[in-house]
Amino acid sequence: MDRIVYLTTMSDLTLVFEMEDKLDEGSFGSVWRATDKRNTEIVAIKFLKDHITSWEQCMNMIEITSLVNLGRHPNIVHLKEVFMENNNAYLIFENMDCGLLRFMNRRCPRVFQEKEVRH
Repeated sequence: MDRIVYLTTMSDLTLVFEMEDKLDEGSFGSVWRATDKRNTEIVAIKFLKDHITSWEQCMNMIEITSLVNLGRHPNIVHLKEVFMENNNAYLIFENMDCGLLRFMNRRCPRVFQEKEVRH
């Protein structure tokens, strides 16, 4: 991870990133495509639904610790920054052209039979 930033208000996040469109919504939060105003890089921002009470709690989240421990790997999306503001955490990732589900559907559009995946 390149950087950890503590925000005082949500407007601080919008000063750094231009929110573009919502990519997905899941049980852990929503993911948005955004442009980093500092360098015009396209990023993905994950807005976590869970309220985070401290930096320690944020940094001990399984998703963050796993990505930090893995380091940079060509097959794993890079966690660039973590922003935190008013008990909310925002994870800034490198942008992917598509999500994992869409990628897998393109690569293998047929559904596997149970006996194929059990062995």
